Amino acid sequence: MFKTARGQRRLRWLALIAALGGVAAVAGYVLFSHGYLQIARPGRAEFPVRGVDVSHHQGRIAWEKVRAAGYEFAYLKASEGETLRDSTYQRNRDAARRAGLVTGPYHYFTLCTPGDAQARNFLSAQPGDAGRSLPPALDIEFGGNCSARPPRDSVIAEIGRFLAISDSAFGRRTVLYVTAEFHDEYLKDAAGRPVWARGIFWRPRYSGGFLFWQYSANGRVGGVDGLADLDAFHGTRAEFDALVRPLAPSPASP
Repeated sequence: MFKTARGQRRLRWLALIAALGGVAAVAGYVLFSHGYLQIARPGRAEFPVRGVDVSHHQGRIAWEKVRAAGYEFAYLKASEGETLRDSTYQRNRDAARRAGLVTGPYHYFTLCTPGDAQARNFLSAQPGDAGRSLPPALDIEFGGNCSARPPRDSVIAEIGRFLAISDSAFGRRTVLYVTAEFHDEYLKDAAGRPVWARGIFWRPRYSGGFLFWQYSANGRVGGVDGLADLDAFHGTRAEFDALVRPLAPSPASP
């Protein structure tokens, strides 16, 4: 009987520990998904300059509050695919710059549309932008993309067509925003570009390094209703300042 009672107590303790672990896991997930818990945390010494990236999904943004919260740059969605334009791009760009943030445009690349047509849409989304800017960026990922998964060579060729037009028109090397999944399937060993890497659970690992780190997809930022992506520049403040310069004054569709 003594052994039985001791065994029952042990089982009760194990059940209690398991229950508490389950509660902690659920609580952690809720806090993380609602932006109250950030897992990846870039150190300020190595990543002194922080920013956000947004689109129409964030609605109207109070950019003065974003700047007051310590964010210094913003990547803004300008276009997607062959025809879509983000309705908030120019409003966000102008308001963010007035508030003192440096901005840069990005395009969401669809796998089922020719790269040159997408590049022309990107250029048309922000004509005549001569302000101080980050390099243009190309967002290439599986999330929200078309269901077609073209062969690797085809994807690399279409991305190359986009980049050739974008680089030439803006006079800057276009940055590639990549997830680890997309990079490993399509871009591994297709090197040479500055990378804006996603890593919301841990520091990104790329053999060539990375220029920007998106360390959260559900951050809470003063001035933004709901959640926003959080980013950090990988370099010194002097290196960030050197990166910021005007895009070509009037990118034209070829």
